[in-house]
Amino acid sequence: MYALKSNLMLTILLLALASCQPHSKQDTVAHETTGASAPRIMQINEPCAVFYSPDSAKLDKLKKENGEETLTTLHENNMIFMDDARTFFEGKGIKIIEAPGSVVNFHLQGGKSTSIDLNDNKYTWTILLFDGREVHPIDLTDIEGEWKKYKF
Repeated sequence: MYALKSNLMLTILLLALASCQPHSKQDTVAHETTGASAPRIMQINEPCAVFYSPDSAKLDKLKKENGEETLTTLHENNMIFMDDARTFFEGKGIKIIEAPGSVVNFHLQGGKSTSIDLNDNKYTWTILLFDGREVHPIDLTDIEGEWKKYKF
């Protein structure tokens, strides 16, 4: 019984000490949190462009739905669009975040947040432009037009 109380007290003491540690302000735009059975959640705190390309599981699914030849064409074309967008955003000084297939939680000005699940089938090759106020899924074929449209 004494060993059980000692272990319990030690655990409580360690938790109390850990919770008293100073927390530094995060200077990164994004970080991921995970739980044992929860999906990965990427936290976005500052304006940026979030780039997402399908992982191998989603590519396999797309191959089954569209055929290998169509998927190859889609993949090649979208990678060209993504590369062009990357060059454009880098030229504008916009931070680029690579998102794995996960949930992206955007922290909006005013304390609210909005989440987008990139595992959803509607997201394949996607760029999400986040200006701090709203999240804008943008047209990969018209990056400059989208840039002007949202006055980033």
